[in-house]
Amino acid sequence: MKFFVSSLILLILLSQTSYPQFELNSGVTTELTSSSNGRIGIWYWQGWACGINGTVIRSTINTSSQWINVSGNGIPSNAGLDNICGLDSNIAFVCGHLNSNTWVWKTSNGGQNWLQVFNQPNGRINAVWMKSYTQGFMQGNPVNGRWSLWKTTNGGSSWDSAGLYLAQSGNETSFSNSFCMPMGEFFPAADSNKIWFGTDNSGIYYSSNYGNNWTVQSTSPEQNILCIAYGADYNGAIIFAGGSSYLFKSTNYGANWTVETITGSGSVTGITFCAWSYYLVKENRLYIRTYMGTWYPYFTAPSGTYKYLDNRGFGMWYDHYAVRDNGGISLLTEGEGVQKISSEIPNGFKLSQNYPNPFNPNTKIKFDVPLDSRLRGNDIVTLKIYDVLGKEIATLVNEQLQPGTYEAEWDASNYPSGVYFYKLITPEYTETRKMVLVK
Repeated sequence: MKFFVSSLILLILLSQTSYPQFELNSGVTTELTSSSNGRIGIWYWQGWACGINGTVIRSTINTSSQWINVSGNGIPSNAGLDNICGLDSNIAFVCGHLNSNTWVWKTSNGGQNWLQVFNQPNGRINAVWMKSYTQGFMQGNPVNGRWSLWKTTNGGSSWDSAGLYLAQSGNETSFSNSFCMPMGEFFPAADSNKIWFGTDNSGIYYSSNYGNNWTVQSTSPEQNILCIAYGADYNGAIIFAGGSSYLFKSTNYGANWTVETITGSGSVTGITFCAWSYYLVKENRLYIRTYMGTWYPYFTAPSGTYKYLDNRGFGMWYDHYAVRDNGGISLLTEGEGVQKISSEIPNGFKLSQNYPNPFNPNTKIKFDVPLDSRLRGNDIVTLKIYDVLGKEIATLVNEQLQPGTYEAEWDASNYPSGVYFYKLITPEYTETRKMVLVK
């Protein structure tokens, strides 16, 4: 029921307000091909991205708005990098190819050095997916008629394919980033061993037991499955798969797929579950789908074409990064009913004076959320509007928010001139300010 109520709150907010995305300055103009958030511990906002010409960048500690270039340092400058998996601000894996060979590198010091941990002739690793600091899975294109599937139990120092035999059908191959394993504290534990990866053979390979056995799920008439994402609503798990021409949805773990309607042309190259909603990228647009709604355009990139939108981790508390072919990055964060304007960690809660004030009919309200609230992971941040008699008339925010500075907008078109109050409410902090609507 709590899940359902939260979804309804977000639907109401989305229907009333337009929220621009937070555009990040990556510091590079080369094509970015993959992105990842820091999945382990409290590093949900840590960002990593990779691209052509051996490019690797990461956000600085405790912020997603500032990025540094950590290319080289062991990665050849002529390597094409296909996928990246970040665990925290120090540890990440990146896979890439040189001519007909594939490689995987690992860093344990934030990209200051990259150590080769895997090499395979005549193949290509499409995804590295770490479940923890020790356990992980890799998927790659077939080599000698066998799909390239590997596990690690020692933090990626070595990889083993024993017991992971899956025969290639015909000449089928796969795509970079077309891989998904459910990850998140709020998903059923049994789902953590499920794996999907897409092919160019009108199908998705599925394992329910961490790669020991596989079945094929048909996606006809779509030939190419470019991305897959797992999420859930009050009815249970939902899986989305995007391709060159179609978008699919499944509510039974892929046993059956139905085609979703979505406007616009182009391939779906990334899908993620974030803040009770799904998002996807195709061409230069980002789309949103709430649980009881349909897909609709949400944001248009200022330039470039989206290549991927990371789908690691549950939506609550996580940042997600959509990367483009010109080095552009768009940020999705869990507070979709409010715009995140800075990821710098404030020293404490703070509610600022609205601006403009007086206003007609729109005004913006800025507030800070510190780190200690994030570490507990159970504090709901609420921003409410009251009239002069103390009657609650609107709720602008009702979410668990990560550290940072946020800005919410109130449209008072349907309210008369007068004095109003807005109140920031958390378990350890409450503050109220006055504002004036003049029409």
